[in-house]
This record gives sequence, C-alpha cells and structure tokens, in this order.
Amino acid sequence: MIVSTLDAFIVGVYITGMLFIGIYVSRNIKSFIDFALAGRLLSTPLLAGTLISTYYGLDVTFGSSETAYLEGVSTFFVYSLPFYLCYLGVAFYIVPRLFKLKVNSIPETIAHFYGSAARIPAILATIFYSLPIISVAGIGLLGHFFFGLDPIVAACLGAGIAAFYTLFGGLLADVLTDSVQFFIMCVTLSLAALIAMIEIGSPEQLQRLMAPEVFKPMG
Repeated sequence: MIVSTLDAFIVGVYITGMLFIGIYVSRNIKSFIDFALAGRLLSTPLLAGTLISTYYGLDVTFGSSETAYLEGVSTFFVYSLPFYLCYLGVAFYIVPRLFKLKVNSIPETIAHFYGSAARIPAILATIFYSLPIISVAGIGLLGHFFFGLDPIVAACLGAGIAAFYTLFGGLLADVLTDSVQFFIMCVTLSLAALIAMIEIGSPEQLQRLMAPEVFKPMG
C-alpha cells in the first residue's frame, strides 16, 4: 500500500515540525539540568502528555487493539489495569521518597543505596530497558506498508529523526514532541472510534452480535 501525495505531505509536515521543535528548544539549553531534566520546569499537562504518549506507543496501541479484538474487554482488566494500579503505587509511595533524596536519575538512586560501584550496572540496565526496540520495529513496518520502504531503512529513518530532535533539545524537546503526538493520537483514535461505530454499530449492537465472553471482565 502506497500513500497518496496528500498523505505524504501531511507526514512530511509532521516530521518537519518535530525537527523544528528540537532545534528551537536547543537554543535555550544552558546546562545539564536544562538538557536532562528540562530545567525542572515541566508543568502537569506536559508531564501527563509525555507519559501517556510514551506509554501508548506503537506496541501498546496496535498490540492492545489486536488483543482486545481477540479477547474482548478482558484486555483492559487483565493486562492494563494491573499496570495502572502499579503506577498509582509508585506515584504515592515511591516518588515522594525519591524527592527527599534529591537525586536526578535512577543510577544516582541506586548508587545512593548500594554505593558508587552499582552506578555502572544501573546505567547499563536503564539504557537497555529504555531502548524502544518494539516501537522502532513498528516504525519500520509502517514505513514498509505505507511508503514501500525497506523495513530496516524505515526503522533507521524513524529512529534517526527521534534521536535528532532529542539530542538537540533534550528532555524538553522530547516532552513537547510527545505532547503534540498525544494530541494527534487522541484526535485520530477518536475519529477511528467514530468511524467504526458508524460502520459497525453502537456498543449495544455489538453486544447482540458478538459472543457474551467478549464483554466479560475476566474473558
């Protein structure tokens, strides 16, 4: 499937906007705190936008959609809800303790409790855990499906664009681009849900057409 000229233009505008944000933000970076912690000035809406956008990446968006299609609403109760409960626990019980330590990163936190020798393993573990391998692979597949590019080439291009604006603008550039992506995601998914309801029917109609197990919380 090859996209139309209009589709390609929209994608081009989007990529150009992401790169512009990275370059624009880089002009205000004066210190490591500015680069790595956005100057400690993130607002709640920006923080929420980047966290949600990061969590609901290609892997979660497509993976959860497929699982919900196959297993019904149990996808939320079995797969998603436990994550949300864990996040609430972290927010209320762990984060306040981290604020008291006055640390800037996970390796610093590990070093505080286990000594400076533990810093290097913590850094390596954080890097490997944070690598967005599945999302990059997803970009490769999308690039191949929509633009006819080799999946590896498309994955490298997508990862390179994200790395470019992040390396230039640091955390703030990443947060701002994530927030834009969060807005786009909300709009497009809402439109997709609306189109699906027009084509397929309301949730009540779906309940009459599909097996009862699909709508049971535990499947």
